[in-house]
This record gives sequence, structure tokens and C-alpha cells, in this order.
Amino acid sequence: SVDQYLSGKKVIGVPESEWRDASDPVQRAGRAALSALENEGARLVPIELALAKHASAIGVVVIAASVLRFRKRLE
Repeated sequence: SVDQYLSGKKVIGVPESEWRDASDPVQRAGRAALSALENEGARLVPIELALAKHASAIGVVVIAASVLRFRKRLE
């Protein structure tokens, strides 16, 4: 039983937009896992991750800024 892991955390946000881009096998496996969690008492709630589509670009900017700061420390 996964109930021990869900103790106090019975609501799971599900970003539907992220599933649309997943391959069929990944979608099936993910949906099966979510279904199993739901059967164990979790409540699935649809959520939106407004900045998810920009995550890669944001990561690049953060890494570039970190590298520049590190280089300045070496000077």
C-alpha cells in the first residue's frame, strides 16, 4: 500500500498540458500510476503550470548567470 507515502498528502496536482506532449507509452504508464494513487485515496486535481513551457529557457539564463558570477570570482 502506498498509503504510508500519502499520509497528509492526499491531493496530487496533475498538469494536463504536460501529458499532451508525452508519448503514448509514457501517457499510459503515467495514467496507470495516477489511477493507482487515486485508488489508494489520493485526490487528483488538474493544475496549470503557466511557466512550464519556458522552463528550459529559464534554466539556460540561470546557468549563464551562475557561470558569469563564478568567472568574476576567479578574476
